[in-house]
Amino acid sequence: MENDRQDNTITKHVGLGRQGFALVQALVIMLSTLLLVGGVLYLLRGSWRIAVLNKQFATVQEAAAGGVEHTSEVIRRINGEYGTSNMGILNTSDATNVIFYCIKTTSAQIGAKTADGKYEISVTLKCLGQNPIPGGGGALVFPPPPALGSGGGLPSFYVYYSISSSASSTDNNTLGKVEAVYRFAR
Repeated sequence: MENDRQDNTITKHVGLGRQGFALVQALVIMLSTLLLVGGVLYLLRGSWRIAVLNKQFATVQEAAAGGVEHTSEVIRRINGEYGTSNMGILNTSDATNVIFYCIKTTSAQIGAKTADGKYEISVTLKCLGQNPIPGGGGALVFPPPPALGSGGGLPSFYVYYSISSSASSTDNNTLGKVEAVYRFAR
């Protein structure tokens, strides 16, 4: 009795067997997954300012509110680990003094123009002060203190900022103004 080996591949003469096709499928799935994860990380970490300024605002009031959103991202970036790439800050040392060092006597100016060119946004940022976070000494309080910060330790105080954003339309001379107080745990 003779036991002959048989070649069970379907595409023997085509050049790509079952194992090769499975490898190509796995590589395509892995590449698409990496692109998806990279896109999500890009949106979360790097392009929030682009997303805010690329919005198409319907009114100057919405554009002024967009200036507040943009400034809160500037505050997060200077206080956090991301750093800034200008982001419309007119004087970087003033912004660092106001945001990071909380010097109350100075103010920072941030200017931006929407991507469609319809609105110009001007923001004045001031530091109002800082207070210790309630419950920092282990006392039970409601609401509980914030979770771990980006630096790895628990934040010990809140810093309060005053954001005054005004927007003007380039088409007709309409103005919009939004003022906000932003609280950041540091």
